[in-house]
Amino acid sequence: MILDQSRRTAFIPCGRDGILDVIALDGPGAPKVIEQVQTEYGARTGALDPADGALYLPTARFAPASDRGSRPAAVAGTAHLLVVKPR
Repeated sequence: MILDQSRRTAFIPCGRDGILDVIALDGPGAPKVIEQVQTEYGARTGALDPADGALYLPTARFAPASDRGSRPAAVAGTAHLLVVKPR
């Protein structure tokens, strides 16, 4: 989980399905998911820039898994950063 204390939100990047859950920490029914942002497979961690609220999520391109139930391997040279900025 990535916490943005100044904006009272939390973010949970789900690398397996490529979804970033945005969670309100204050308000009616909080905590609650207020948005789901499409990211990419493998983006499961990240860092927050507290100055502007931008999230930086590292990921890569992945080859198909070699065995059923195993994790796919990252393709060499495909690492990149996703930048998610608040609205």
